[in-house]
Amino acid sequence: MNMRFFLFLFFVMLPAAALTQPGYLYSDGPDEMHITLFSHDFASIYEVRSLELERGRNHVILTGLPDAGRITELQLIGDAKLHSSRVVLDPRGMDRIFQTLRGEQVTLKGPAGTVTGTLEDYTLGMLSLRDENGEQLIVADPNRYQVVTASQRVDLREQSGVLLVLEAPETGTYETGLLYLSGSLGWVAEHQLQVDENARRLSWRTLAHTQNNTGAILQNVHLQLFSGNVQTSRIRTGGYQTGSQPRYQRAVPSFTHTFSNAVDLPHGERLQTVLYEAGGIPFEKEYHFTVSAHHTSGERRERPRVHYVIPTGEGSPLNTLLPSGSIRLLNYDSGEPVLIGDTELNEPFEPGSPLSVSGSRASEITMDQTITQTRDVRSRQLSVAADLEVRNTSGEDALIRIFHSADEAFVLDSSSHVPHERTRDHIEFRFTLEAGGTETLHYELSRSN
Repeated sequence: MNMRFFLFLFFVMLPAAALTQPGYLYSDGPDEMHITLFSHDFASIYEVRSLELERGRNHVILTGLPDAGRITELQLIGDAKLHSSRVVLDPRGMDRIFQTLRGEQVTLKGPAGTVTGTLEDYTLGMLSLRDENGEQLIVADPNRYQVVTASQRVDLREQSGVLLVLEAPETGTYETGLLYLSGSLGWVAEHQLQVDENARRLSWRTLAHTQNNTGAILQNVHLQLFSGNVQTSRIRTGGYQTGSQPRYQRAVPSFTHTFSNAVDLPHGERLQTVLYEAGGIPFEKEYHFTVSAHHTSGERRERPRVHYVIPTGEGSPLNTLLPSGSIRLLNYDSGEPVLIGDTELNEPFEPGSPLSVSGSRASEITMDQTITQTRDVRSRQLSVAADLEVRNTSGEDALIRIFHSADEAFVLDSSSHVPHERTRDHIEFRFTLEAGGTETLHYELSRSN
């Protein structure tokens, strides 16, 4: 008999009658569920279930789990001893499905791609199909697939569970804790800044967008959001199986938000929650120019990038830890929101230092730059001469910052009165240019190779 296998993990095919041999017990949902969502599409989940166990070995199928096929690092906390665990199909739901689909032409879509054939049989861990050439197709991990027919679509994640083999010392009710990681759950933060250019004030709004793509409807969840650096480490939680759980790095700021009331997380819906709001926040504007980083010779005219610099910390309306996420700068002068800039917070922002948000380019401030590059072959010296002229045709004074990429090996010779600062990788000139004014700068850089 010809047979093809999809994926590399599979179990021995069992006849349908074998499904009832161990005498399965079912737990259809948790009594209590706590979820911590991380900002990279995974979650740490702790749930409590009451299990009615017989003395000795028990085979328990847990359903109502978020995307059982993506659960990892499952740990059991309680008095029952865990022998093994694996993801399986729920025979009760699959019996109903196969009453209508058995013998039909179906298409499976999942991790191994698309598989088409006539549906013949299933076990807890495998599906059997027959293709048009009569070959048997064995699909492992079917809990990660969708079954599509001409008339319907079935998400097998909704028919999946985790089979636990437990050893109970006595017959009775066991309050059992389950701790595990799961994918298909996560959240992102969005910071919306509404700018009033005339008043030189802005309003700040931080939103949390939570997403549940597990295939399960999660109800009455005690939810916490986390933003910051996370690593997993091997730990023992008091149960019988050691696994990896998130460990938070406290060397950098970390943001947490705990919902005061239990929430529902519907499948496939993105929920929006306001985490923080503040108004009347002052800001200053800076105009940033960048001189060609590669020292190419030639002339060019530049328009600066406008940066909105917001004071934070004590004395500022913006005095709270912010989660990592995107900052969207919005202007409502036309009556409708217009995106004028954005910045990404790659890690939580701790108040105390000014926060700079990049906006659009200014039109009333320009810089003409002429860069001349020479190289002396004999002395192997590279020289770069820069002539800059900055004009401010706006009706207000402007704080100008000019950045020229140059490492510490370059020697600076400046004939300009404009002060400058040096870092490891650039030189910065900073000055205030009055309305209608012009400023010229000349400087030379040299480096011996």
